[in-house]
Amino acid sequence: MADINDMISSRITDFYNAFVNENYSEVRRLCLAHPKYVLQKISVHNDTALHMAAHSKQKILVLDILNILPADCNRKLSSKKNDDGNTILHEVATSDAMKGAAEELLNRDAELLSASNDLGEKPIFLASPVWSNSNV
Repeated sequence: MADINDMISSRITDFYNAFVNENYSEVRRLCLAHPKYVLQKISVHNDTALHMAAHSKQKILVLDILNILPADCNRKLSSKKNDDGNTILHEVATSDAMKGAAEELLNRDAELLSASNDLGEKPIFLASPVWSNSNV
C-alpha cells in the first residue's frame, strides 16, 4: 500500500509538471479531481496552483481554479504566500491582462488588498505601474 506522503507528493508533482509543460487542461483536470490541493504549495518557491497560473498570465485558468476552490477556502487566500511573501493578488497585480482575476480574488477575500509581501509591498503598489499605463 502506498504511503500517504508518497501519494501527496505524487499529486503535487503532477500539478507542477502540468504547469511546467503548459498543459493547462491537465491543471484544470487535476484541480477538479483534487480540489483540496488547489492551495497546496507545489513549487520550490512555495507557489500554489493559483500563484503559478498567475505567473503564467493565464487569467481564465485563475478564474477556473477559483471556481473549483471549495467555498470555505476563500478566506484563506490572503494567508497563502510564496517564498517572497507574495499572495496570489500580488502575482496577479503585475499584469494588466489579469484585471478580471484580481477583481474575483478581491470578491472572495478582501484582506488580500492589505496583505504585504516580504518587501512591505501591497498588491496595489505592484499594480499601479502596470495598470496606470494600460490606457496610455
